[in-house]
Amino acid sequence: MAHVAIDSELQIKDSGPLPVPLESIRDRVGYHLAADQIPLMESGEYTGLKRIHENIEYPLHARRAGIEGRVYIQFIVNEQGKVEDPEVLKGIGGGADEAAIEAVKEARFWPGISKGQPVRFKMAMFIEFRLHQ
Repeated sequence: MAHVAIDSELQIKDSGPLPVPLESIRDRVGYHLAADQIPLMESGEYTGLKRIHENIEYPLHARRAGIEGRVYIQFIVNEQGKVEDPEVLKGIGGGADEAAIEAVKEARFWPGISKGQPVRFKMAMFIEFRLHQ
């Protein structure tokens, strides 16, 4: 059984003024790192995380090998609230990385809002795989 949680370690931290305006960064990379309203899971955080949890199948190879840990995933929530370009930042192997990516792809969000408009927003989370003893 897998556990899912939002990763507070990977959130953007305020490090003072940006050397260039945020809008010009967004224009170059194609997504926002800050917004008036960050994306939220459509069904609420608890239910949304529970749905991700239900979509994860703990890989047989990982279970047999006793592989546990956190898979850190970064992705973009697009203007329609769908997950795009998920990638593993730090994985644990044994098929868990791929299982986490597939589960996150199914998540649905209310998009981030900036200046009253939906925007592409880069996010990160981790999915924790733990074997029950």
